[in-house]
Amino acid sequence: MNDKMKTLQLRKLNHDYKVMLTYDQCKSGESQYGPWNLYGVEYEGVEHGIFAKDSLHLKLMKYGKGTRLVL
Repeated sequence: MNDKMKTLQLRKLNHDYKVMLTYDQCKSGESQYGPWNLYGVEYEGVEHGIFAKDSLHLKLMKYGKGTRLVL
């Protein structure tokens, strides 16, 4: 992931985000705000990152690079 990658915000209700995972596994770490899980995705032809909350992380961790999903 490069420094200019956008973070995809999943804020629209009743909206399908058709994405493709771009990492085999998420990047994980911890900050002053607690643990985080970052997934790389391609959305509308542009590479983005998604910081997945625990519920989404538990679902996404079952998939790998190249998987197409609707979030």
